[in-house]
Amino acid sequence: MRRFSTLITVLTIAGLLIGCNPPATKTNTPPKGNAENPEAQAVTAADPSTIPDNLKHEAFHYYGLDAAQEMTYDFDYNGSIRQGTQKATFLGMKDGKAEFKIERTDALTIMGTDKIEVAEDGLYLTELKQQPLEKAVIALPAKVEIGASWPVDQKLLNTDGNDVLSKAVQKVVGQEKIKTPAGEFDCIVVTMEGTLTIQDEKKKETPVSGKAWYAAGVGTVKLSIQSTGPDGKPVSYTITLAKK
Repeated sequence: MRRFSTLITVLTIAGLLIGCNPPATKTNTPPKGNAENPEAQAVTAADPSTIPDNLKHEAFHYYGLDAAQEMTYDFDYNGSIRQGTQKATFLGMKDGKAEFKIERTDALTIMGTDKIEVAEDGLYLTELKQQPLEKAVIALPAKVEIGASWPVDQKLLNTDGNDVLSKAVQKVVGQEKIKTPAGEFDCIVVTMEGTLTIQDEKKKETPVSGKAWYAAGVGTVKLSIQSTGPDGKPVSYTITLAKK
């Protein structure tokens, strides 16, 4: 079972995870590998030409896995805006599936480093913040059709040792053209509605909702999350593509 430093929720196709506590003002970058810290070795990209065509489906393109460049995002937390980067790196083929690592820096460090597995039927999130999930979370089905929906059902642990139950439904609701500092993009739109429940003596259920915009060959263009913080006050995150 994975242990988390903050209360979190699974959101959107990509299965992005963000804490309900405000991000720290200090920015960090992923550690570089060295002899004393072999687990922090820098990721070396494998040859993407080894990815078979049957895995290069709609989900693969909408998730931006064919975009090798680093993306810069504006991260707006309740009106406070900072920037961070995100990049997908192909790790290689395993058991007929393509593995990718999603690395983030600076303001996006709060979301951690994830692993994505590309199968014939879609994309699956297998690791969050460098920790394996007990069961993979579907991020996007291979065929991205309006009306398609899928459940999210996870049990996690917070720092107090309490189970956190995450239940939600994600749905492709339409297409939309949106403009960001990085340009104008034709996107699919995915919504998420669900709850988080901490299994402590109070067993408080917290509603969580989100909306994501994805462009083929680019990936995440915009992402928004609304929830409630531990103090009962509304929490809002928005991540917007600023540069690519």
